[in-house]
Amino acid sequence: MDDNVFALIVAPLAVGLVLFLLAEIVRLWLSTVGERRKRRRQIISLMARAVALQARAINDGRFDRAYVENSTEPVSAVREKYDDLTAQALDLFEPGEDVVAFWTAVEFHAGWDDPLSYLREKATPRKDPGPNGYLLTTNNLSGGWRAARPELLAQWAQVRRPWDRGNARGPRFADAHSAGDRTRHHIVIPNSDVNADMLRPFIWYIRTPKTSPFRTPTPAETKRLDAEWEPRNEQWANEREQTTGKRPKFPPRTR
Repeated sequence: MDDNVFALIVAPLAVGLVLFLLAEIVRLWLSTVGERRKRRRQIISLMARAVALQARAINDGRFDRAYVENSTEPVSAVREKYDDLTAQALDLFEPGEDVVAFWTAVEFHAGWDDPLSYLREKATPRKDPGPNGYLLTTNNLSGGWRAARPELLAQWAQVRRPWDRGNARGPRFADAHSAGDRTRHHIVIPNSDVNADMLRPFIWYIRTPKTSPFRTPTPAETKRLDAEWEPRNEQWANEREQTTGKRPKFPPRTR
């Protein structure tokens, strides 16, 4: 009798429970990955919108006027909209994504400033280029400066494993102790708080030693970052030298 009860009632219930749990695990997996990819793509989209906004202001001559007049007034209205997009993007980061969040904050900030920084570095005369001239334009791909680069978040946004919830495959802003992106060091000095006007993600304010964007990466992460970023760092240094006559020097990394 007991065997019949098990065969007729208990066994089907157990199998059903196992199938239900497996289905829930698959559903949770797909939901977690799907929502994460959607949120991260929003960050990329917001940065791309900010880049387009800045590009229009550059091609409209607003950045030229800002440089010639040595004033932020010609670009103040555009900067306000740019900062709104920046804040929206940075608010989408979640705890555990601190390294990528800080890189993104730096990228927004430095991407805005780099065109004017480039003109200053070249010691460009503060003279009006005239109605048919320009100091800055996005039509010249070898301009020597770079706006924010949303495409560098694409791999991080496409991570499909649900346990890779943090910084896996994402970019990192290098400091004196870690590998990563050094192309913005002329604007955002590593290991320093001199960029007081840089918008920061919310999770920056709740970081711990374990989640700090300045914590030393693992050897495996360092190897990945070196492979991905050292060629970019070198390429940027070459481009900067060709357009300004000065080669940026990266401080040696301490280990």
